[in-house]
Amino acid sequence: MTHSRISSSNKKPIDRNISSFILENASDIIIVVNNKFKIDYINEKTTFNTFGFKKKELIGKSSLDFIHPEDRDKSLKLLNTGFIEGEGIGEVRLKHKSGQWIWTEIKGKMFVNYDNSKKAVLMIRDITERKSSEEKMKCLNEELKRKIALSNQKLLRSEEKYRYLIENSPFAIVLIDLKGIVSECNIMTEKLLGYKKTELIGKFFSDYSTTLRNNLPFLFIQFKNNLKKEDTPFSDIQLIKKDGTKIWTNMQTSLVKVRNKILLQIIFYDITEKKKAESLINQEIIKIEELEKIRRELISSVSHELKTPLMSLSGASELLTNVFYDQVNSDVLELIHIIDRGTKRLEKLVERFLDISKLDFKMLRLRDQVCDVSEVVQACAEEMKYILKRREIRLNLELIDEVFLNIDKLRLEQVIMSILSNAIKNTPPQGKINIKIEQNEDIIKIMTIDTGIGLTKGELDKVKKFSRFCKLQRHGKGTEYLDIQGTGLGLFISKNIIDMYNGKIEINSEGRGKGCMCLVELPIKKKILNSKNKIL
Repeated sequence: MTHSRISSSNKKPIDRNISSFILENASDIIIVVNNKFKIDYINEKTTFNTFGFKKKELIGKSSLDFIHPEDRDKSLKLLNTGFIEGEGIGEVRLKHKSGQWIWTEIKGKMFVNYDNSKKAVLMIRDITERKSSEEKMKCLNEELKRKIALSNQKLLRSEEKYRYLIENSPFAIVLIDLKGIVSECNIMTEKLLGYKKTELIGKFFSDYSTTLRNNLPFLFIQFKNNLKKEDTPFSDIQLIKKDGTKIWTNMQTSLVKVRNKILLQIIFYDITEKKKAESLINQEIIKIEELEKIRRELISSVSHELKTPLMSLSGASELLTNVFYDQVNSDVLELIHIIDRGTKRLEKLVERFLDISKLDFKMLRLRDQVCDVSEVVQACAEEMKYILKRREIRLNLELIDEVFLNIDKLRLEQVIMSILSNAIKNTPPQGKINIKIEQNEDIIKIMTIDTGIGLTKGELDKVKKFSRFCKLQRHGKGTEYLDIQGTGLGLFISKNIIDMYNGKIEINSEGRGKGCMCLVELPIKKKILNSKNKIL
């Protein structure tokens, strides 16, 4: 199989300082959450100004803890929809540090992180004033409906009040009759679009260059729905100002009755800066995805390129050992052994990189066969016999006869070897490792328990993520015997292999110096035959 190289020489480098500056100074709050809904990132400055929380008070916390109880189900549905469909939008109340609830508009977009985990970028905007204005406008419309039924004098007072509110509204408001002619607009409309009232009133709204031609079909649908008395939520639409500048606005349409005349009321406000921030985030996500693609293809290409010379080195060292053993002195022989050991370590590393590449591109193929799990564990223990003896560690096996699974034997060996190797590396001399197999009707359990250094809560949380290149750096008393060699890929690959069989792998420890337990559970999917052709 040929793998092409991709050069990054024509890629423009990402200025992370500029990206960070833009994110931290964005007018909207920007938060990254993982698929457990925990917060991985915030732009601290904007978040603190809006909600009063500092970065250390939010990172790692569940985003659901800061959502109003009445909005929690809706928010959970929004987040789940985002992770499934790629994006979502909604309005929820979030908690200020003071305990006050703030109305916000949340727009989320999912992306795949470098470790293949799904994360979501959430853009949060304080819409408390908007909600307040919407409530006021709603009350105003209700008030107008009630007033219309009253006398002409009362109706006139209501119209004056309505006009006062329109003129003092923070939103741009335009009234259009059913023929499409602009009958009224407020001061905010003049400020937003750059046209005077006299240039707008009495003209067809579609005649103005403020409305992009490709937006007209959407607007007509909105107007039609209003006539049918159907709800029309706020929608993003692009307009052109008098000076030719394009701006993004958030718009809502509804019907109002003024002097017994039905008018279409359009309320909109400027969201151009918000759209720019969204565009920057999308560009960054695309760049991250491109870099991730390059990384995957580079690992695959380099791994294949290294495999051939390593095979030559391995064959050469083996030939020197077997053929010229009696012809070289002990110093030369030791150098050959060093070359052989180093080559084997590199071969193992390359194999793991190839496995990573196959997992990334979903090309890891399993070759299932009926095998005895106890025999596989026994074979792995035998292979590690030399290392166990050298480190003075006692291994105890509690196996069951004829424990059969339909599984890829080599991949199962790879998982067990990785777990056993980790246990040996983290167990001091004179320590013990126990491997136990249990079976019920549906599941086979393989438990590895050691008397090693154990894991602190922070270390355990890190290991439980099963992320690639996860290596714990531990120092101090009691850690001098640790074997820190390794790539940090073994558990990541093992987790993916177990997942492919719908199994489960768990790691637990009661703390430093209290050892560690690794549990692998593999489901028995179907009936298979043992060595005596009996159905199990």
